[in-house]
Amino acid sequence: MDALTPESLATNDTFVSAFAQATQAAVRSHQTDKLEALRNAVINVAIGNAPPEDLQMIFLNLVDSFTPTHLHVLSFFEKRDVVVLERLRSQRDLADQAVRDLRDRGLINDPRPYVARNRETSDSLVVLQWDITRLGKEFLAFIKSPEKR
Repeated sequence: MDALTPESLATNDTFVSAFAQATQAAVRSHQTDKLEALRNAVINVAIGNAPPEDLQMIFLNLVDSFTPTHLHVLSFFEKRDVVVLERLRSQRDLADQAVRDLRDRGLINDPRPYVARNRETSDSLVVLQWDITRLGKEFLAFIKSPEKR
């Protein structure tokens, strides 16, 4: 791989596109978690640790449209941290909406039998054993710091 220089990045069309899209999303947010995810995504593009360009654009759009809670819920499903679980359970309405959004975007699989889906439950959806899809794992890798991959 070529050395990362401002000149080499300026002539890398993939990087320029990702940088422009991430910058536009960053301008619309003050939320640290989203800004960090965008920063990490751009770094991963620059160093060649990124999915194909179409997925990069989809993933950057997801970061732009998601809330930090969406990112926390998806990360929780990867790590299953008890402290995070309790915080998400205390914000049930928001966390449940994030779970539904992540499922609808193809980032997690619904573990419930088909007949039980879309029914009200007595507990937050985050307590279920959601599986992160291949696409969800690629998304998480894209928005993680290269040092933490």
